[in-house]
Amino acid sequence: MSAPFEPGRFRPLYRISHDSFEPDFVEKTASFVKQHHLLSGTTLNARFSGTEGFSIALTRSGVPRLKTSFPLFHEFLEKTTPDRANAFFINPLCINQGAHVAPHVDRSLNTWTRPELPPFPIKVSVLYLDVADDLEGGTLLLYPPLMAFHRKPRITPQT
Repeated sequence: MSAPFEPGRFRPLYRISHDSFEPDFVEKTASFVKQHHLLSGTTLNARFSGTEGFSIALTRSGVPRLKTSFPLFHEFLEKTTPDRANAFFINPLCINQGAHVAPHVDRSLNTWTRPELPPFPIKVSVLYLDVADDLEGGTLLLYPPLMAFHRKPRITPQT
């Protein structure tokens, strides 16, 4: 039996890409998210105080419906996900002024899976759509498996 894939072991843990999407796409997507009827206050715990968002979970067979219902998210997936991916979780999150996201382990996919078979994403993509020029804080810290005591990568939000 082979060992499970360990992020960061055989390839870089993360990659930052600037200008992956045209500014028009970013602006349209930000506007779409902010005005969408599904956007609502968090139902999560206090670690997401003051945030708003919604979630879309789908398998490969749901991609055509995503293209029809959420064409901008479809374009994002087409550009960022590997062909071998078979499940997707899209989670737009608005962190309004004064709101925050505290350190946490992301267990978003656990809701849709069996407890004895926790999901293991092969890739996670984060797209910052609208970042205030005067942002204070907001750094994304990565805590990779098996590296808990090593230096943690820090990613500063930028649009």
